[in-house]
Amino acid sequence: MLILFCSLLWVPVLGHDDNEFSGTVERMPESGVGTWVIGGRKLTATEQTEIEQDEGPVRVGTCVEVDYEGNKVEEIERKPTDKCDIVL
Repeated sequence: MLILFCSLLWVPVLGHDDNEFSGTVERMPESGVGTWVIGGRKLTATEQTEIEQDEGPVRVGTCVEVDYEGNKVEEIERKPTDKCDIVL
C-alpha cells in the first residue's frame, strides 16, 4: 500500500513536462538560433523557438521568461526587469 501511495505522488511530476522560468540573458547567439545562457542555464533555441520582444529587444542583460517542454525551448519572452530582480 505504501509503495502504491508513493508511486502516485510521482505521477503529476512525470506527466508534466511543460515548464517556465525567468532569468537574465547572459549569452545568446547573434541569430537567436543556437546556445543561450539564461539565469545560469544552457538552453538551445531552434528555428521553431519564438522570441517575443513586445517589452523591447532581447539582448544580454535583459530579463526573459523561458517556456520549454522537455528539452525543447518553445518561447523566450522579454519581461520587465523586476521579474528577474536585476540590480542595475
